[in-house]
Amino acid sequence: MDTQPTTTSTPAPKPIMFSSSSWATFKSCPHRLWLREQKWSMPNQRPDCRLASLAVPGLVIDKLFELWLYRREFENYEWLTNNFSLVWRMMLEQKRPKWVSDHEHQCVRRQTQSSVQILYRLLHQHDLLNDQMGVQTAFHESVGDGVSIAGAIDLWCIRKDNTFVIVDFKNFQSGTRRSVDQLHFYAMALKRIVGREPDEAGYVCFHPGYSGYRKTVLRQCDRNKLLARLARAVQARREDKHPMRWNPVSCGRYCEQRFACEEFRKRTGVRPT
Repeated sequence: MDTQPTTTSTPAPKPIMFSSSSWATFKSCPHRLWLREQKWSMPNQRPDCRLASLAVPGLVIDKLFELWLYRREFENYEWLTNNFSLVWRMMLEQKRPKWVSDHEHQCVRRQTQSSVQILYRLLHQHDLLNDQMGVQTAFHESVGDGVSIAGAIDLWCIRKDNTFVIVDFKNFQSGTRRSVDQLHFYAMALKRIVGREPDEAGYVCFHPGYSGYRKTVLRQCDRNKLLARLARAVQARREDKHPMRWNPVSCGRYCEQRFACEEFRKRTGVRPT
């Protein structure tokens, strides 16, 4: 009696999703990466007051400008100022940041108001506000082998001269490579959404201390290197090989995942409350 040869099927690799804004921290810590398997949710609380003061301005500005565009009020600066208090209260109710004092709360609020004015001025100055634009455009881009990149594009627009521009908003001066990586992910997503590669890319820093619009060049060779690093990160993730590089400041104070981190527990003895 003939027997059919048995075949063993290789299980499909687990789907992995990276955050476009924070995947580059993979080599320093797997928790700060915010790398997630599908159906795995992260805690959204921000228990550290210093983290709150860093994050809240950007969150308020993102939501304020998103509503501003939705209402088609981008020629009306007064709309931004009139609705700032509403969006500020709404964001505080959602995130519930812990402030050191009321003084810190008021300082960050004033800084955020100044940042709104700076951002509006820079966007107008560089012709980044018109009818063909998007703010906080969400995307979930597959890059193959069950791997995807998720995020939200801060701003894209098509100028009257048909120049296609993508912009990332920054509250501080971050590493150049991380900013360029993020813009590469935006460009890959917009090629599918809009149907073309951007002609210009850059990031707008809206912090009152060092504001400005900085252009960058998105080279194909750099994108290839980025995708190669991403492939190595995926392999390390699936083989559960995470190089742990402890930083007492970023890991011990600012990391949103620190209470789920065994290294943090071992070094500090702190347990979730």
